[in-house]
Amino acid sequence: MANNAKFAIVTTVLAANVVNGGTFTVSYPSGTSQESFTYGLVGTGHYIVLNNNDTYGDTDLAVSFGAANITITNSSGATWPSSTNVIVYLAQVPAGRNVFFLPFWMHGIFILNGDLVPNFHPGVGGVIEHLSAFVWKSGITATGSVNISLRIGAVPVTGGVLVITPAVLVQNTVLLGTPITGNNILTRESALSVVATTAAPLTAGQIGLLLRIRTIDD
Repeated sequence: MANNAKFAIVTTVLAANVVNGGTFTVSYPSGTSQESFTYGLVGTGHYIVLNNNDTYGDTDLAVSFGAANITITNSSGATWPSSTNVIVYLAQVPAGRNVFFLPFWMHGIFILNGDLVPNFHPGVGGVIEHLSAFVWKSGITATGSVNISLRIGAVPVTGGVLVITPAVLVQNTVLLGTPITGNNILTRESALSVVATTAAPLTAGQIGLLLRIRTIDD
């Protein structure tokens, strides 16, 4: 197993025939996990090579990234025979090593429907990986609830929804948004907005939103 700049690579030997519509699983390549392929970090163009000869690409297979392993579904119309040596190439966004956080501090009573932070320009190319929040003033006696999400230009980020209710507004805790799975690529020109949808405004509590961005290699 080895990795390169665009693909994470893992090898396996098929334990049984994989018919059209059938599946096989592989472990995550060393140094990767489900989070390496969710949060918008999965690329396009996965492919496999059978016995160093036959290549099957995106139109011939589907890839699902589970918590413990990766499932490959055969949609090629052919049967992949038992004992076949398989090299799996898993496409990744070519993200860089530089990670930074954008903090936004907010009081619960001012989190109203609409854009909390409209059309902010981070000025970098990158991948939005996580949205989380740090509770720096308790709001467990408050009422109300709010969902906070992200938008790039006019397109909502897929996932990354932070659900805030009084029950989770415990001082000095971190709240995690749902996994980000797409529409989360920033360019240097991108306008980023933080958006709130409230059932009823929170009556107490103060949070710091933490937006994690990984730069994309040129």
